[in-house]
Amino acid sequence: MKVALITFLAAGLAAGAISTGPALAAEWGALRPNTVAACERCHGPGGNSTSRSVPRLNGQQPAYIWARLKAFLDPTSQTPGATHAMWETASHIRPEEINAIGSYFGSQAPSTAGNAGKAAAVGRNIYRMGAGRSVPACRRCHGAQGEGSGAIPRLAGQHAEYLSSQLMAFNLRTRYHDRMNDTTVAMKPDQVRAIVEYLAND
Repeated sequence: MKVALITFLAAGLAAGAISTGPALAAEWGALRPNTVAACERCHGPGGNSTSRSVPRLNGQQPAYIWARLKAFLDPTSQTPGATHAMWETASHIRPEEINAIGSYFGSQAPSTAGNAGKAAAVGRNIYRMGAGRSVPACRRCHGAQGEGSGAIPRLAGQHAEYLSSQLMAFNLRTRYHDRMNDTTVAMKPDQVRAIVEYLAND
């Protein structure tokens, strides 16, 4: 892990993508190698998870990762499975490490959407245009290509099983989000499957 982190920093400095001086020292000096290693034990090297129930973090929006790590400390807003899986890990991450963790995984090459199934074309239309008055276009928040923005997550290239489980969790309100809870209630099962097929990569 230490070698990977050093390689990442060196590449970023060479490309001019990472600031130097006090800001760099403040962010990366607080990150313990075993912290990211703990993340990668489940989420895979660079965050590219191979388990379909474990979300990919590679290329994810850093601000979303920051928000999720903080949210895991509030079990009332999470699914029981997420709380069980992440409580101990999130509890041991130092506050000063959170930004560096988000930046590390956000800097990794993202997985791309598969767009391969029969329902993908239907899903693309729902994603771009919405479905009736109750289901808004997903692109309004998640970006034209599912790339996300700021604290709004990247969806493109995520595991289908994970996307489906989260949409169901929003629908059942076992994961709280004011906008997503209302949106998923209005979605039909076949619409969920189509959107997932459009976005996912398995």
